[in-house]
Amino acid sequence: FGTVELRDGRVVASLGGKDQEILSSLTGQANWAAMNSNATLTATGIWRGESVAVDFASPKPLVLFAGGAAPLTLSVKAAPATFSFEGVASMSDNAYFDGQAKFAAPSLRRALEWSQAGIAPGAAIGSVSVASKVTAAAGRVKFENTTVALDNNPGMGALDFSFGEALPVISGTLAFDTLDLRSFLSAFTPLAPTGEAGPGEIDTSFADKINLDLRVSAAHATAGPVQLADVAATAQVKNGLAVFDISDASAFGGNIQSSLRFDRKLEGTQVEIRLLASDVD
Repeated sequence: FGTVELRDGRVVASLGGKDQEILSSLTGQANWAAMNSNATLTATGIWRGESVAVDFASPKPLVLFAGGAAPLTLSVKAAPATFSFEGVASMSDNAYFDGQAKFAAPSLRRALEWSQAGIAPGAAIGSVSVASKVTAAAGRVKFENTTVALDNNPGMGALDFSFGEALPVISGTLAFDTLDLRSFLSAFTPLAPTGEAGPGEIDTSFADKINLDLRVSAAHATAGPVQLADVAATAQVKNGLAVFDISDASAFGGNIQSSLRFDRKLEGTQVEIRLLASDVD
């Protein structure tokens, strides 16, 4: 087929009878010399105010475009976030992906705001990175042998994303050596920043966006000035109810258990905090 070059192009979509610019300053090159040869695409453009670079390659593009399974590599790089995938994919009606994926963002808050996912934490959570074996098919994405770093706190585990219900469902287990519980909580209980050391306003609208069931453990953890050890916790969000439970942790020479609940109701959000301590100094 040869080479196709793009220079200073635009991608425009018609929404409600009006043209809306999706991509601008689109520049790149696609190469596909013959039907039985490999294909590559390199392009840059501006999406939602940020410069984005995309690289794609497949040694069997004809098989891929015909709906068969073929190897491919894909990378997307922008200031708010980077993503890469290397593995096998099928673009048929029963599409699936199987391979290694990596995602990194210097600020999860900025990445979510840029993606306009509708779940933008108010607190600056900091850097996030994920590397995992990914299998995706039929509205379900499984992350196995996953390594994750939240604000430079490394962990590992497995995650499962399901999109077959009215809301996305996220479940799994993560184990950390060290964990900042405030950063972790901010990932699903957004706190509006106050600019001061005191607590901020809690935005609970996230509870209407996802269902979450996550098991978390940490050898060492911090909750503000409090040092914890051997932490076992759960984070659950469903039907407007968000719960974070520490079922067991060592602190102050003894053991503690705590629970933080946000329950959205018509008359307003109810907040409940419980703490149980035994044998503490």
